[in-house]
Amino acid sequence: MNATAESPDVDDWNELVNAIKDGKCVLFVGPETVLKEPGVPYHQALVSSADFQENKYFKYIPKDEMFLLWEKQNRNKLVNRFRNYCQQNNFFDETYKKITAIPFNTIIAVSRYPFLVQTFEKSNLNFQHQWFSKNFSKPKPGETEEVIETPTAENPLVYNLFGKLNLDDSLLLTHADLFDYLSELLKNENAIPTELKDLVKSADEIIFLGFKFDRWYVQLLLRLFKLDDHNAEFQRISLSSGDEDDVLSICETDFKIKFIDDKLDSFVNTLYNKCIESGLKLREFTSGPKVPQMTDFTPLLETNRFDDALKKLRELETKYNLPDRVTGLTGSWNEIREKEINRTLRDDDLTIEKNSFRNQLINAIQSDIDQIKQLPSN
Repeated sequence: MNATAESPDVDDWNELVNAIKDGKCVLFVGPETVLKEPGVPYHQALVSSADFQENKYFKYIPKDEMFLLWEKQNRNKLVNRFRNYCQQNNFFDETYKKITAIPFNTIIAVSRYPFLVQTFEKSNLNFQHQWFSKNFSKPKPGETEEVIETPTAENPLVYNLFGKLNLDDSLLLTHADLFDYLSELLKNENAIPTELKDLVKSADEIIFLGFKFDRWYVQLLLRLFKLDDHNAEFQRISLSSGDEDDVLSICETDFKIKFIDDKLDSFVNTLYNKCIESGLKLREFTSGPKVPQMTDFTPLLETNRFDDALKKLRELETKYNLPDRVTGLTGSWNEIREKEINRTLRDDDLTIEKNSFRNQLINAIQSDIDQIKQLPSN
């Protein structure tokens, strides 16, 4: 990770580094940060591959970076091909490694690609991962709402605005997806968590990497985060986007974004080295599998967020190919929740059942953790 000449257009690198240190710098990561190799955008390589050329099921529209389906039922074919390509084709990860090492507390990914999250996972770094789905639904009675814990350098938040790779319905691939996505955003003010919007609002510095601002939906997203609020005191900076002058004027006037004449790798390298020079502790990567700990579940168990704990345990069992304990536990929890909703138990008895279930869940978690520790390391 070599030092490079620093970007000439950044007014004060110390302010930027201090904002990161104080947890007051929000990073927006766009699709142009994802490279197949240096200088080659990943989406360019994807749409040029055999599975996406002259396809009878769909057509790629470069201007919108979306796919047009010839028939609605062909979406599954598109999703499968998109997922398979991402799983089988590596991306150039040097820049992402540095981005994940820089201790941003909050990173908002505006991209359909999964590689930022994968970089955190492969580096064995703790982080919170949440995502927006156009099929937003409120918690059912008795369920707990997904909660964003206050992001820190040790437990940052990575929020995917364009869905999650292994959740088909959440991905934004087609114009119809985009329409559903924007419809949900506009009609439901809670579709994007209030905590996330507050984190953006309270920031001192906002950085945009890898965006083309001529995409009309990008500008709409910026407005949804209130980045057109001229009274806000945070500084907004972006790398040169290659957009036309009229687009840049809109961004500079409406969103007060200052554009920096620098390339992605140069800017990230400079920021990375400025953090080192200032003594700011970078996130440390570790090799080998990260063994889950009971403390990963403790906040959920202590606050009776059993739905979230079961979801986390399911992810653990899927990741490590462990026996399914979650299905049975989910059935037991649903029975308790039904009794609570129907008020068929006294409060004291309900508390006893919840405490008993918590102990069952703790035993299942510990059993899975013990089993993971016995797995051979790769």
